[in-house]
Amino acid sequence: LGDVYKRQTLLDDALAVAERDGRVDLVEVVSDPLPSSVIAHMLGAPLEMQKQFQVWSDELLQVQTAAAMAGESGGHTEFQAYLQSMIDERRADPDPPDDVVTRFIATDIDGEYLSDRMIRTQVQFLIVAGNETTRNLISHCLHRLATDAALLERLRGEPDVVDNYIEETLRTEAPVQILARAVLADTEVAGCPLHTGDRLCSVSPPPTATRPSTTPPTSSGSTAPNRATTSPSGQARTSAPGQRSHGSRGRPRSTFCSTA
Repeated sequence: LGDVYKRQTLLDDALAVAERDGRVDLVEVVSDPLPSSVIAHMLGAPLEMQKQFQVWSDELLQVQTAAAMAGESGGHTEFQAYLQSMIDERRADPDPPDDVVTRFIATDIDGEYLSDRMIRTQVQFLIVAGNETTRNLISHCLHRLATDAALLERLRGEPDVVDNYIEETLRTEAPVQILARAVLADTEVAGCPLHTGDRLCSVSPPPTATRPSTTPPTSSGSTAPNRATTSPSGQARTSAPGQRSHGSRGRPRSTFCSTA
């Protein structure tokens, strides 16, 4: 109920701004605060802390991005301290609230419970994975509807295709352009052979490269043809199907596949 209330509040705020000013920035009023607010609610953060969670989410993403580029591990001291206080409170409470942090504490894997550090790490992953990507997806969906009256009218009349519209937006205006995966079994993608131990980078076009069609697909899961590209130097380039990068001796080979 808290998530539903938060979504409705953000939408009410957006409508109020639009009525007052004649226009509204949906990213600022809806797309930006919604994911971090929902995640904060799931973690059990009080309502007055949800705005701070949004700030921490953005800062954490920036810290981890900079650390990854420098080949280091990223962290956020203030956010880690707050998470630890949440963990301590729940461990000391004989009847803790039923939220994600409490479930992390109570969950065991073959009798082994998560340490405080493991819980903080999992929460960080949740923040990083769920904030920026969801924000961008919501923004892409809203922008498309704001610029395509025919599509908006169809979705209003056929709500059963909304899920397919979201899936199609994920494909054509992906919030994440590069995904790295490890190959677990020999296979082939678009004529490019992949072997166990290889590293696969799936590269999607930027949001401006393609647009979802006015008519959403009748079923989700459609994909554009892939182009296999490889680069021994770490930079993607177009290649003929089947070309592969062997990289440095003893290191996994990397294969780049573009969905454009």
